[in-house]
Amino acid sequence: MERWNISDDEGLDENPKSKHRQYLEQLFEGTDRIAETMLASANIAYLAGITEDAHLGQGGKEGYVYDIESKSERWLTDLVVPALKREIPDKELSVKQRGTRPEFRIQVWDKELVETLRVLFERPRIVLLWNIQKQRAWVRGFADAEGSATRNSDNQPQFSFYNKDLEKLKIAGEILQKDGIHFGFYLPKGRDVWQMYLTGRENLKRFLDGEATGVSHPEKRSRLLQYLTE
Repeated sequence: MERWNISDDEGLDENPKSKHRQYLEQLFEGTDRIAETMLASANIAYLAGITEDAHLGQGGKEGYVYDIESKSERWLTDLVVPALKREIPDKELSVKQRGTRPEFRIQVWDKELVETLRVLFERPRIVLLWNIQKQRAWVRGFADAEGSATRNSDNQPQFSFYNKDLEKLKIAGEILQKDGIHFGFYLPKGRDVWQMYLTGRENLKRFLDGEATGVSHPEKRSRLLQYLTE
């Protein structure tokens, strides 16, 4: 199975001295997954966004495992499993409940998948070299895994992304800005987890239903829709 193909719509300058290619040479120096990560599919982009809340095995006794947990069985079943199956159709995939707790888990062992996602996790600015469709898929995965639909202190609807790495939130913001979506950053006193928040009804509608289709997690999407219609 061939997962990674050079396509005509990548917008990567063929000139070997172009800024993009110089940047890639520096970014990937010493790695063997230049084409794989740069030209990954939209499924991989979505899974890379989810990786912000997943575990990537290191190899050894643990093996190369992609491990994602969630309280939403529906999200794992309807969105994560299909994305994985499109990339690794030869693997058996299932969603399992963790004991009697309301938590569910997917574990899949695949060295190529894990190594590719690890490069993207460690070098997130690669995302900005993808086409806009893949960038949006990455943000959507990020929102599904690390996002939350709430009300703010003014009792207005709000959607927030959370991460300890401000740089990753800035990357997500840069992509959202391309679709006319506004945001802000906040670090609560005494905390080490940054928040990127989206407010304003029209702004949130663009995030939810515009080209960005910013969140696909069924419960989070439903909750935000409910807040916007109240």
